[in-house]
Amino acid sequence: MKHIARLIALAALTASSAHISTAHAGFFIPSDVWMVMTTYTPTEINTDLAYGFNRTTSGSIGFTRVKEAAADTPSGNAWRNLITLQGVYLVKRVPTEEGIGNAYVFGGPIVEKREQGGQQKLGAAAGIWLDYETRRVYSRLKVHGFKSEGWRRNEVVGQLMWAPYAADYDDIASWGGVQLKRVSGERQTEVTPYLRFFKKTWWVDVGVSVNRNNRNDIFINVMHTF
Repeated sequence: MKHIARLIALAALTASSAHISTAHAGFFIPSDVWMVMTTYTPTEINTDLAYGFNRTTSGSIGFTRVKEAAADTPSGNAWRNLITLQGVYLVKRVPTEEGIGNAYVFGGPIVEKREQGGQQKLGAAAGIWLDYETRRVYSRLKVHGFKSEGWRRNEVVGQLMWAPYAADYDDIASWGGVQLKRVSGERQTEVTPYLRFFKKTWWVDVGVSVNRNNRNDIFINVMHTF
């Protein structure tokens, strides 16, 4: 769940009609296409099921667990569980000679409960997502906020990836990149170099965080559209 915000990191094969492989098509899912995504790190676990309603709108339902600091537990940490229902809207798409840029807004209700004594509460989540990609370069910025009574969590995630070759749609595309993530209440920015392998309806991300607090934390993300 390395990004709850990826909590619908609604991805897709927008390049399929052009027969190219893209790094990530943002939050866009083609009409009548389903996507399932699951992400794992030692501090976040997330699974989402998303569906594309039309060219500008999609929605998803997801389950997320995040590990947070908790002074009232023996370990000093506690897991918080979230059920999310989210809509995504494409605000602007800007084609260029080399690639395409996208701007999205997303949000919806959440149900959250802290394990080890927490109460179930209703809340809301919302955010923005900006990305730009070509056949060789991908960049993304996401800002995501969660709020319920007595609890708040804000996340900022940035990604930059580069492909050593421009793969065709039927080939396996490979990307190398780095992800920077900052969560409210944490003193460090999480830095995770990773590799992405992408082919048709599948992609797999594998990385390891290198900053002091998260060093050697494994990041795995798997996506499939159908």
